[in-house]
Amino acid sequence: RAGADRVHADPPGAQVGGHDEAFVDPAKRRRLIARVIIPLLRRYGTRSRVVVWNLFNFDQPERLLARIASLLQAKPGLAHGLSGTPREQAAQVLEAIVRDLAQAVHDTARQPVFAGAADLEQMLDLAVLRDHDGRPTVDVLAFNHFEHALPPSAGFVRAQLRQRLEAMARQDSSLTPQLIAAMVNRPIIISRFPARNGRPGLDVGAYLTWAERMGYAAAWAWNVNGTDQHADRQAPVRTTDWFRAHTVEQDEWLDRLERLAGAAQGDHLFL
Repeated sequence: RAGADRVHADPPGAQVGGHDEAFVDPAKRRRLIARVIIPLLRRYGTRSRVVVWNLFNFDQPERLLARIASLLQAKPGLAHGLSGTPREQAAQVLEAIVRDLAQAVHDTARQPVFAGAADLEQMLDLAVLRDHDGRPTVDVLAFNHFEHALPPSAGFVRAQLRQRLEAMARQDSSLTPQLIAAMVNRPIIISRFPARNGRPGLDVGAYLTWAERMGYAAAWAWNVNGTDQHADRQAPVRTTDWFRAHTVEQDEWLDRLERLAGAAQGDHLFL
């Protein structure tokens, strides 16, 4: 968890969090990926029950950028090759983290990869990233949506992404029309939405029905075990009712996502 500024011990002797410097320092990041992430991907990267890899969720991106900026200030050597304001440098480091982690998934596992953006705007920032070989960094576009209003249609999201990519193409000849089309047509998912929305008639089942009709490949409710304002312990029951009402089994729903997301790894999308 990059951005954690504390180390918790629960149960006694087990450390949770505290790897932020290992991610910010390029050399340490490479070692961490080689020694921890790659073995994990090798073990589960061909399992059929693993549909997609989520690098991490950007719950508080500004706090995360501030933490990275503080590490760069404390160790100026880590800022070598970076430019701009402290926040801009932190953003460059964060992009490098996403690229390196996604590259590890692409090189080792067969499943696609995404990073759960804090909101639609950050998702667009992640959606334009490309690996060192020029292909899109993330295979599936994803954003968390905790607003009271329903998120826009997937078509609207694609239109916003296309507009941004076409503007970038004026300065980058490698962004061909074919590549732009491939990047725009990636599956889009709502990586987290509130299980307890607070709107009458909008339970988990209704939200899933709406998301499917609006062109999203999948949506995940948050959460069923917590105690915050978004938690709803009845969400699994209502989700099961939704599957039953639509005569769709959960395995079929996962298979549908896998087929959609798998298309993002086809050669026709990485031109």
